[in-house]
Amino acid sequence: MNFFTSRNDILSLPLTEQERTHTSRQRHAYHVFLSQFCTKYKALSIQQKKDLLIELRVMRPDAHDFDDSDEDSVLTVAMPAAGDIMRAASKVWRDSGLDLKAAWRERANRLNLRPPNNGNFEAVPDYVND
Repeated sequence: MNFFTSRNDILSLPLTEQERTHTSRQRHAYHVFLSQFCTKYKALSIQQKKDLLIELRVMRPDAHDFDDSDEDSVLTVAMPAAGDIMRAASKVWRDSGLDLKAAWRERANRLNLRPPNNGNFEAVPDYVND
């Protein structure tokens, strides 16, 4: 299951809410990738999540307690753990080619060049009339 297969796919992704509102101007390629990976992962069905983690060898095929519900239960082991998702993302990153990593770096650079979105204007635009 490939989320990001080409430079164009990466650069044409719509901005996530986190990318739109993030105040840092020093984002790194891996962090931008990780944010997009988690966004895509959350959109998968439970079975797709399990299949992905098995495919990436983060989870064993015989894992049975796979529950991503919000219910708080001492009887149900939440699967996958956050660490499993991070290991999956890390593996996808490591297996990505240099061209894809360069595209993530370019996306991070573009995000770093965006003006801050804190609601404050640094200057009054010329087209604003008194």
